[in-house]
Amino acid sequence: MGKKAEKMSVLLWYGKDGMGGGNLVDGRAYYYTDLGQLMTNLSIGRGYYCFESMEVKAGFLQALREGKVKIATVGKNIQYSRESTPFSLTANGELIVRNRVVYDSVSDEFFIMDDYKRANIRKWSGTYCKIETPREPTQDEIDTMVSKVGDAQSVFNVDKVFNLFSYLCCMKKVFKTYPTSQIEDKGWYDDKRNRTFLGYETYDLFTKDEVEAKTKEVELVAHEAYKLTRALTGCELVVKGKEHLDFVSCLVSSRFLQNDNVDIRKGNPTITLKEVFQRVVDGECRGDELDTAIKVCLDKLILETNESKDRNSFFDDFISADGLTIVGVSPYNVDYKADVKDFANVDKCVVIRNVNNKNAFFNVYMWDETATTYEMLDNDMNKFIDMVVLENK
Repeated sequence: MGKKAEKMSVLLWYGKDGMGGGNLVDGRAYYYTDLGQLMTNLSIGRGYYCFESMEVKAGFLQALREGKVKIATVGKNIQYSRESTPFSLTANGELIVRNRVVYDSVSDEFFIMDDYKRANIRKWSGTYCKIETPREPTQDEIDTMVSKVGDAQSVFNVDKVFNLFSYLCCMKKVFKTYPTSQIEDKGWYDDKRNRTFLGYETYDLFTKDEVEAKTKEVELVAHEAYKLTRALTGCELVVKGKEHLDFVSCLVSSRFLQNDNVDIRKGNPTITLKEVFQRVVDGECRGDELDTAIKVCLDKLILETNESKDRNSFFDDFISADGLTIVGVSPYNVDYKADVKDFANVDKCVVIRNVNNKNAFFNVYMWDETATTYEMLDNDMNKFIDMVVLENK
């Protein structure tokens, strides 16, 4: 059973826009029993109340520096009605939220009482809750908040590392990913997070040998995707609660993992995405384990993935090398209907096509002379397609 509301704490962000209180709102309240878990949920967690963008996360850190983030305790829930209201007994300066607060409450607008609010709040009915004894956060609490939100801003957080691994796994189409959870109608809670649900199926295989062959293929791809993910990010993926076990073995045993099941151990990247793409196209044999990983996970032209055109940002999160240009090509928005084969003879580029049942979209990753050529075309996509077609004639 959850903890009672009186034992909950509340994080107050003064000045954070509310969700409908208009000029009465003084900020946003976030309830918690564990501050670290709250910040994880706000930064890379689920729900309508989460920090939905890098700008919001930066705004929170700025508010923290300016003393606009405070810690308080959840007080007593008070019932009132239109006929009999206790708001007249609420002193100016006291904090309230306009809802009942229980053990699973997550977030509300909060109000600092004054004469104007008292006159307007008198019109409301229902239950309100007092927020008591707001104080400045301790240094330990500040460190926790800065660390958690800073991790979320980093390119190397749990979501992005696992999503990259999943993307590499899905290149060979033996895995599937799910943009949002299809379990227990969780879509409402998945609206602010770049989530991945990675798995593979054997329900259409009818013999033991078929299942074993599929599992072996999956395990091979996952091992190579793991190596390439670690090289690009410096991060080792682990399964929460099973950190001592091999990550790929855990994935193969469960056949299904999602972001909430995994964690990362941070280290240093050993290769850039540009260098990976250069290895894809130059054909040189270096004889190291990354050559094998790149050969298994990536081809010179990647014909398709299991992702829709709206889910094509996994690789983009990891681009940090100079001189690498990304061109988005939608064959449904140009006169010439582009085909992945049209890019086959364009040097120094790798093409990824994201497809679903209705549409297709190409990401063209280019560098050096090819990138310069595109930039000289004034970002005209029709000219770019013409250039590709011309070079292939």
